[in-house]
Amino acid sequence: MSLKKNVAYNTILSVSNVAFPIITTPYVSRILGVENIGIVNFAVTYASYFALFAVLGIPMYGMREIAKQNNNPEGRNRVFSELFVITVLSTIIFSLVYLVTIFSVPALYHDREFLLITGISVFFVPFNVDWFFSGREKFKLVTLRTLAAKLIAVGGLFIFVRTREDIIPYLILTIAANLSSQIWNFGYMLKTEVKFRFKKLQIKKHLNAVLVLFASNIAISIYTMLSTLILGFMSDYTQVGYYTSAIKVSNIILPIVIAMSPVMIARINTIKGESNSHEQITNLLNRSFGYMMMLAVPATIGLMMVAPRFVPVFFGEEFIPATVSLQILSLLIIVIGISNLFGWQALVAMGHEKKFLIAVLFGTVSNFCLNILLVKPYGSLGASVASVIAEIMVTVATFTFALKVIPIRIDAKSIYQPITAALPIIPVSLCINRIMEHNLSYLSVTIVTSAVLYALTMIFIFKNEQANQIAHSIIDKMKNR
Repeated sequence: MSLKKNVAYNTILSVSNVAFPIITTPYVSRILGVENIGIVNFAVTYASYFALFAVLGIPMYGMREIAKQNNNPEGRNRVFSELFVITVLSTIIFSLVYLVTIFSVPALYHDREFLLITGISVFFVPFNVDWFFSGREKFKLVTLRTLAAKLIAVGGLFIFVRTREDIIPYLILTIAANLSSQIWNFGYMLKTEVKFRFKKLQIKKHLNAVLVLFASNIAISIYTMLSTLILGFMSDYTQVGYYTSAIKVSNIILPIVIAMSPVMIARINTIKGESNSHEQITNLLNRSFGYMMMLAVPATIGLMMVAPRFVPVFFGEEFIPATVSLQILSLLIIVIGISNLFGWQALVAMGHEKKFLIAVLFGTVSNFCLNILLVKPYGSLGASVASVIAEIMVTVATFTFALKVIPIRIDAKSIYQPITAALPIIPVSLCINRIMEHNLSYLSVTIVTSAVLYALTMIFIFKNEQANQIAHSIIDKMKNR
């Protein structure tokens, strides 16, 4: 499948990751309340740590290795079999550790029923083979099946989650939405894509790269999840609810901004080794940077401006104290977008996992220290500041290392055009804010006006390459219909 179609399907998947939380979060926040949301997010975060341990660094490494074997079916069979065995063994170990912690730590034992439900995602780690299809550049299959599973889960949400006591049904639906698509894809893969090989498997050859990426993922998870855990232990579930609700909005938008990442990593490893591969990779990274900035800059500025009106509409009046945290965390959209390109798309895709590990350790150390200093006196605000600074440290480090790996040529237009085109969002939002009192009307008019103004500026004034490509693609599809 072409690069454009892969990007399109992965973008659709990313948009769905935005659309479904937009539909469900306002409802769930009002039904469960801030404290219960804090409990839910704490349980999900805790289980996510162990799922991360169990999967090691296989998703990114596996996608890269499968991409290298795209023209070699037997090679794919062997690589997948070797990585699957590693995943099963690590899942058994970390699932047992997970259960031991729940029943031995008093604070965790108190919430054991929630943690046991979220722990299902740990036990089923080996069945998540999205990385295999990403390496095969089959993004359509993953996208369509994930959408189907989410639609079913959303329907169940409005049926079974009706009161503040319905935490368990909510957790079950959340876990089921993920597992159903994963198991579906796993069965399809065994039927059509791979055959297991259990003889003469070379497990050891993968361990070095897998463990380095695992260490990188652990370091990243520390400064992305640690704030939630420290808030839970050092503050209270209300502050957890404020922080996790605020960062959820940034995380909703981020998948769209970095939608090209898995597509780029797979394509880079497919073409790597060709005679002019460095030139091709440089061009691909430049295009990816332009696409990312075109989306990240207006999203960041827009979210900062509408946050005071957005929070009460999206989460409810109870969450208004999360407004400042949301404005701070909106910076992550740009910062993570840049670090993703230089870290995953450049360093990891080119096989420089150790450099990437060193880069993320800068963020890990700064995040841990800042959380210890800031969470106790400032709660969710301190955690928000710590998260942003940690990501900035990672971005600076990955950028420095990436320049030494491949001659990246970033077009200055990719930076100043989105910034210049997005700045009018500030006066537009301020003017509409003074005119309209109703929050939903304000948000609707501000978002639509800002988006149209930004698009027109990028397409007709700056003649931005990425914006024009998207516009032409939409026009062509409308004509074909």
